[in-house]
Amino acid sequence: MLNSAVVNAWLYAHIGVLLVVVAYATCSYAMFSRAVERGRACVADSPIRTLMIGLLVSVPLVVAALVLSSAANGVIKLVGVSLLLGWLTTALLGLAPLALHVGARGEAGNIRWTTVARGASFVTLTWMLPVAGWFVAMPLSLAFGVGCAVRAAGRRAATPVATLT
Repeated sequence: MLNSAVVNAWLYAHIGVLLVVVAYATCSYAMFSRAVERGRACVADSPIRTLMIGLLVSVPLVVAALVLSSAANGVIKLVGVSLLLGWLTTALLGLAPLALHVGARGEAGNIRWTTVARGASFVTLTWMLPVAGWFVAMPLSLAFGVGCAVRAAGRRAATPVATLT
């Protein structure tokens, strides 16, 4: 039987994850709006290619980080944890183009930071479903974020960036 402490712990952990992802995506757009716009163009042009690039970069990197972080040597473990945290930060910052794309669907006019926050909320809410959200939606969207970051880094801006309002 579950008591209220366990239920509250799960609830607040999920709310915390939702708020952190929304904050990362929104701040990523605020600080790197040109790169986010380039990433959104990549998502709009070829979402499957973006996801595949993200998976090709993410899978070996995460496996290497997990292997290194399980080592007995403290220095090697620190390298593995640092590698994993670097991947996670890149993935969270790279989710902004996906959030922008999701949030702007059906919306015309200037793109505001609230559009990114709304899109990030929708993306993060897909992670909340037990099993399918945790082991399918979250890893795929994080890999998608890495793919957006990688593709946006190598793409030139084609259109001017909308201003934040």
